[in-house]
Amino acid sequence: MKYLIFFCSFLLFSNLFSSQQKDYKLNITNKDECNKIIFERIIWDSLYYNMKIPKLIYKNHKYISQGKIDFPQAFKIYSEDCNENYGIYILHQRENTINLKSTKSLFPQADEDLKNILNNFEIEKDKIYKNISNDVKSNNNIFPSEKKIYYDQAIRNNEDKRDSLIYEYTKKNKDPYLIIWYLIYKIENDWYYSSWYKKIFDSLPNDTKRSFTGKRLSNKIQTLEKIQTGEKFPFETIIKNYNFKNSNKKYTLIDFWFSHCGPCLGDFPKYKEVYTQYKDKGLEIIGISTDQTKNVDDWKKVIKEKNLSWLHFLDENGTETKKYNINAFPTTFLLNSEGIIIKKNISPEELESFLEKNL
Repeated sequence: MKYLIFFCSFLLFSNLFSSQQKDYKLNITNKDECNKIIFERIIWDSLYYNMKIPKLIYKNHKYISQGKIDFPQAFKIYSEDCNENYGIYILHQRENTINLKSTKSLFPQADEDLKNILNNFEIEKDKIYKNISNDVKSNNNIFPSEKKIYYDQAIRNNEDKRDSLIYEYTKKNKDPYLIIWYLIYKIENDWYYSSWYKKIFDSLPNDTKRSFTGKRLSNKIQTLEKIQTGEKFPFETIIKNYNFKNSNKKYTLIDFWFSHCGPCLGDFPKYKEVYTQYKDKGLEIIGISTDQTKNVDDWKKVIKEKNLSWLHFLDENGTETKKYNINAFPTTFLLNSEGIIIKKNISPEELESFLEKNL
């Protein structure tokens, strides 16, 4: 009897799995008549994909492909001949007909509501950066430090507005596959994470979230949530044996850097001033280097030559750092005495201003 139950269960599982695998057909025509159409993943690795990149065959003035797929997957299309980027397209479990043409849209398949959200964000972003450029020009090509906080806030407000609108859009159950790939694109290509992303993901349909791709994205979001404001700093394996509670320091600055990072090295003189002034009043600085194995000696040399007297740890080759999408340097976190993140990407000047008021 138990063998019969096992056999029936196996058949049920097999049917469920096979039902997920559906045929797709892809037909691409190009109105620009650009040859050498390239079809590739939107991120460099296959983390969110469980299929190979479709092979395109040129036939009857079309690029065609067919196969099986168990979840809609995203690919970017461009032409080598015309140096034209046609945007990101979702390959569905059906016949897909794509008529390529020049576009400024990141997702040409999106409806007008989503395109308007994304376009309005880009327009506002361009305005902000134009104002920054004008301020730099009027200040002898030097960025006015007193306006950094203002512009940082303007950029964040614009991003928050976009993401809140996408959240409302997603709640209407519109284009769930496009939205999940939008989140992947933003997280993996822009090295940017917003607290809205989890809300957007949670509002997606369950079958989308439970897909192979959805589970991978869910794991990534859970990881990135650990380095948001209000969370306990998670790099215990790197800053070994350091106990925030026993350090008697009210604030700790975590600085991610590497030995050949110009902006990182440029911040050190100011950090040395701030550290000298506040280390006995409750400030600690911890440097975490992501230097490659071949540059470990350079890391040690920089610490010695620049007399960086605070604590230093090495995340060799950035193994742990990459898991948290920390790919831009320097990246900083300000922690309280409990090791809780209270500020992110704080500059040396902002740190000094904060400590003047709080120490």
